[in-house]
Amino acid sequence: DDGARRVPAALGALLGPARAGVLTLLGTPMSTSQLVGVTGQGLGSVGRHLRVLLDAGLVERRRAGRSVLYSRTPAGEVLVEAGSEGRAGAPN
Repeated sequence: DDGARRVPAALGALLGPARAGVLTLLGTPMSTSQLVGVTGQGLGSVGRHLRVLLDAGLVERRRAGRSVLYSRTPAGEVLVEAGSEGRAGAPN
């Protein structure tokens, strides 16, 4: 599945696999429609995940012309990196 890049187990357990997948994908700024296309999730689901991630300070948004782009904040970067580093030691 293209949209489900490898989500570190600890990150998936903390955020839920779908929300963690959205956070993982936002290493590159993306619009809501791009996230819908890549993840295969519905617009409402992606919007809810983004709202939770925004409220938690893990992603930020900025306007680019007519689009709104979402990307990880430094806190989101740290969380994704920490989850990736912990992958080898994470229980199955």
